[in-house]
Amino acid sequence: MQMVKDFFKSMASGIDSRVTSPVVGTFFTSWALCNWDKLILLIWGEGTVNERIDAFSASLSPLDMSFFVGPAFLSLIYLFALPWVNHWIYRAQSPCEGERYSSAVDLDIGKEENRGRLVKATKKADMQDQIAEAEIEAEQKNLEADTRRRIAEAEKAESEKLEAEKRAEKARSEADERKAIAQKAADEAESKKIRAEKEKQEFELSAAIHNDKLKVMRFPAAFSLIEILSESIAADDVYLKPASLGAVIAATFGHGSFEELLNDKNFNHESLMKTRYLAYDDKLLPAFAQILDDNEVENWSEDWLFEHVQHLLSEKFKITISSVEGVIEEIVEAINNFDELLDLADDEVFISESANTNAIDYEADSAELTDQSFNSNKGLTLSFSTSLSGTTEEDRTFCGDTIDVSFDVDLPITVGAYGLGEHEKTVMSASLKDYSDPEDWDDVANS
Repeated sequence: MQMVKDFFKSMASGIDSRVTSPVVGTFFTSWALCNWDKLILLIWGEGTVNERIDAFSASLSPLDMSFFVGPAFLSLIYLFALPWVNHWIYRAQSPCEGERYSSAVDLDIGKEENRGRLVKATKKADMQDQIAEAEIEAEQKNLEADTRRRIAEAEKAESEKLEAEKRAEKARSEADERKAIAQKAADEAESKKIRAEKEKQEFELSAAIHNDKLKVMRFPAAFSLIEILSESIAADDVYLKPASLGAVIAATFGHGSFEELLNDKNFNHESLMKTRYLAYDDKLLPAFAQILDDNEVENWSEDWLFEHVQHLLSEKFKITISSVEGVIEEIVEAINNFDELLDLADDEVFISESANTNAIDYEADSAELTDQSFNSNKGLTLSFSTSLSGTTEEDRTFCGDTIDVSFDVDLPITVGAYGLGEHEKTVMSASLKDYSDPEDWDDVANS
């Protein structure tokens, strides 16, 4: 049974491989097309099956064109000519297909660009609403501060008037009895007035500092600075528009507009408290001058406005406002402090190199500024070089007691484009002087 199964299986495999062959299948199809009339009569013709078969056999002739030559010719056309025809048709249609695909892509691109403009316009409208609300709130705060100032001035004038009336009445009632000591009484009254005024000013200053702290905690940093600046310049009878006050604060911190400052996520009280220096460029004072011209302030210059801003930052946040060169000079002076340079000996890079020496108790030479760079995104970076020399231990073989150190001092940007934090030192390299080098021996001899 197994042999029979294998026999039929091999026969089926052989038949399948021949039927599925493109040559055999194409020839049989072509033969059927050339002899379709004989096949139709064989299947649906008249007479019995045997009669139709006999008629079909009789109609076949090897010399007939439809028996072999015709089907073979059709097979060759199908196998070799038709693929080239299909290829030429595909190449002829490819430009049209490419144009159609490009049109579909252009349509999708246009839809996405229109959607982008819609999103941008929506965001811009939302931003304008927020700016308008902020300007209204700042103007309201400015008006409230001006009202409080006027009320305080009126109360002060009334108090002084009452005090003067009391002194005058007392002087008139005692004029006949104390003419001899009238001058003394007047001097004592004046002294009391001065002390009272001084105590009142100290109380007002304490109250103002307390109120400022509460405002700093209650309002955003930008509006708090605007309010304080408004009160400061109001003491000189100068009043700027809320938009101009915002422009002053924005220009101080290196922003092109107050809107740009409000969009600065780092502009907050926490960042201001971390700021140690505020550098400025040559554009700041002209910007202040333009703001004063826009508000028709004629009796004060941009230097006056700069002093108010300088006082504001120094008193409220302990920020030193200076040019970039001034900041660099102060940092160089601070770095050459004895303790600052000795801190380099605690750095891992220096400790690793000092393990190759036989020295202890290092002392540092003055640091020399070798390079500097300022970037509004990263901050101020200063590069220094110095040498640390130690005391040689006698019980160890001499292998050097001086290490050349190069280190960077970074002042990162904390707020705006020019706000700089505390400086941080980073040792970049530490190398032991090689006394086998004649140049190093010359350095030792000169020292």
